[in-house]
Amino acid sequence: MKKIFYNHLILLTLCLLASASFLTSCEKEDAGDQVVLEAFGPNPVLREGKIKIIGRNLDKVTAVLLPGCEDITGSDIERISKTEIRVVVPQSAMEGRIIIKFAGGEITSKASLSFTEPFFIESVAPTDATIREGDVVTITGDYLWNITSVVFSGNEALVDSADFVSQDRKTIVVKVHRGAVTGVLKVVDTYGNEYYSNPETGVLNIAQPVVTGITPLENVKGGTTEVTLTGENLDLVLSLTFGGNVVADTASFTSQTTDEIKLIVPFTAQNGTVLATAYSNETSETADALTMLVPDNLSLAAPDGYKAGKNIIISGNNLDLITEIAFNDNVKTDFTYADSKITVVIPTMAIDGAIKLKVASGATLETDVITLVKPNVTNLAPTSVNPGETVTITGTNLDLVTKITFAHNIEVPVTPSATQITVEVPENAISGAPVLHLANGTRLECSILTILKPTVCYIPDPPGPAADIQAGGVFTVEVENADKLTDVHINGEPVKFIYSAPKLYISVPNNADGNTQLKLVSSNGEAVYTIKVTGAGQKETVISNELVDLGSWTNTVRLYKEGFEGVPAGSILKFYLTTTAANAQIALQDANWAKLDVPNDPNFDSQYQTINIPEGSTTYEITLTQDILNTILSVEDGWSTTAIIVGGQNVIISKVSTIVKGGLKETVISNESVDLGSWTNSLRLYKESFDGVHAGAILKMYIITGENPQFALQDANWAKVAIPDDPNFDLEWGSVSVPADATTYEVVLTQAILDVILTVDDGWSTTAIILGGQNMTINKVSILQ
Repeated sequence: MKKIFYNHLILLTLCLLASASFLTSCEKEDAGDQVVLEAFGPNPVLREGKIKIIGRNLDKVTAVLLPGCEDITGSDIERISKTEIRVVVPQSAMEGRIIIKFAGGEITSKASLSFTEPFFIESVAPTDATIREGDVVTITGDYLWNITSVVFSGNEALVDSADFVSQDRKTIVVKVHRGAVTGVLKVVDTYGNEYYSNPETGVLNIAQPVVTGITPLENVKGGTTEVTLTGENLDLVLSLTFGGNVVADTASFTSQTTDEIKLIVPFTAQNGTVLATAYSNETSETADALTMLVPDNLSLAAPDGYKAGKNIIISGNNLDLITEIAFNDNVKTDFTYADSKITVVIPTMAIDGAIKLKVASGATLETDVITLVKPNVTNLAPTSVNPGETVTITGTNLDLVTKITFAHNIEVPVTPSATQITVEVPENAISGAPVLHLANGTRLECSILTILKPTVCYIPDPPGPAADIQAGGVFTVEVENADKLTDVHINGEPVKFIYSAPKLYISVPNNADGNTQLKLVSSNGEAVYTIKVTGAGQKETVISNELVDLGSWTNTVRLYKEGFEGVPAGSILKFYLTTTAANAQIALQDANWAKLDVPNDPNFDSQYQTINIPEGSTTYEITLTQDILNTILSVEDGWSTTAIIVGGQNVIISKVSTIVKGGLKETVISNESVDLGSWTNSLRLYKESFDGVHAGAILKMYIITGENPQFALQDANWAKVAIPDDPNFDLEWGSVSVPADATTYEVVLTQAILDVILTVDDGWSTTAIILGGQNMTINKVSILQ
């Protein structure tokens, strides 16, 4: 038996320390015949050990009283001398002050008696048999009445003393915790001191769940089939994990005993073995795998033909297991299930191909290939028209047409009709075959339409998408009927132009970017085109056109606060200048003439706070830091709105401008119009649309709202995506409340959002975001960056 006791040297040290700190009952003086208690020790002391009391006239003591004990009297007081007596500390003694009694009075010590009790474990039982949760374990040792908890090996397998079966000095009886596993145990006292059972003789063998079988194994239908697991100690199972990491806890069990668990297989469970997890975190896995039931005998019926907007009825076995339906190219759509059949509306974006069905278990199925109804043109009349006149297209299924383009991609809207479409020929249209466009990208050419020459000024050969048209530059086209031209507009704003027969030279604004509207305004009408402009990437605003020779620090140029409104840090202050001699310099000064630091400028002289302009320079650019902007916009001279005073030498300044980096470029990623209903419909955005999108980009939705509009971003598996920085985001519901009458709504795409939408996969499509919501129609979605 291995016991723990304090080392003798430690005990001697404690006794000496205790002796040195003894407190007496009165001041030391000549006591005469008076009884005096000067000290006692050791302190702390072991129960059943002796305590020595030092004083004077102690031979007169008749009783010693220790807290929690009866008076110690007579022969139980060992009388050593008139200055020392000794008593044995009873097991029932408690901490507190001691009292000595004598004829005529008693004395109470000023110090309190305390105890040291080195608890230990001598044995645990049973160790010769396998035990399990609820069985009784007996721990023997000493001073075990100070133990506050017993901890078994395992998963948080702690039993508090309040739950012990019994406890005294020598013994603790405790039941095995349900989280316990085979191993040693430990006892813990109030102060956190621990003592472990002997790892050679004190190991408890704790039973764990073992799964030996599961039935049935094949054609298991999620949400319907009840399976039975057999084995041992199965009442200790906390949860079961099915294929696809689908977890069922005890609340979903139909029944649970030591040798059997019954439950309905979760609806989304996938093929695979089943893993049983005990309260102890120990696991046991089935040897055999479940095979989930998959719908079969699929057939299709289309009462109105395979036409976009019309119903398809899918028949087959176990179609209630279908969770998603997608047409080719992952065009997903809602569906209804009733009377063992699925009814789905063919989306306008669908094209020829099989329909994909996703099963709750993760499996995918495909129907037979379907060929969609397409428009058929039987007549185009008249075949020769003037611009501005109408042309009628006759045929079948023309209600599938979403737009018509004339030669050079001149687009006109249409009013859908199954048998006839009438459109007005644009003023700038030229001869060629009109093209009918369907929502799914299908194109259908009509016969050649001859268009007589327009009477307005027009471009006979408009620039195509490959034309190099630069923002801030000039592009050239040949026009006809130039004598009618009165004005040129780009994006609705008049721009400068020069006509030199037969060419028209047009100035493109700095802020033009991407698809841009070009309008030639004539005295008798107008011609409108869409041109593609390569953005300048920056906006330059002239804030001073004053021509000033700075001389030799004798003249200045003043720049005013109005010119810096809305200018962000990182923008450029650009000087158009000429150097007149060597050693050309300028300095930026605030409204009170204090020079500004430009520490990141390579030509800045920190000693004189000047900028050395390289000889021969015609321009010079300075980056506006936030510190510079804060200073120039806050310092006041009390009589003007001066922001910067520019001084210097050997420099003539002709113009000053600010250059702000270009605005965000907008890329449309969805033109599909979806009424979200009451969280019943959704719009899917795909990962391809987010290629190259960086954190800080904006997801912009063009919307029409009703009462209390809301939406939510959901990943490919329908889990809501948090937008914590959005002021309208509801953390509890994971949705965004859209302000009333909003026509657009923007969401900043943080790195956290991009990480989710680009990594979460549904296993059968490239879905990035599913937009759901209520009382809101989404007409277009774009990305700005």
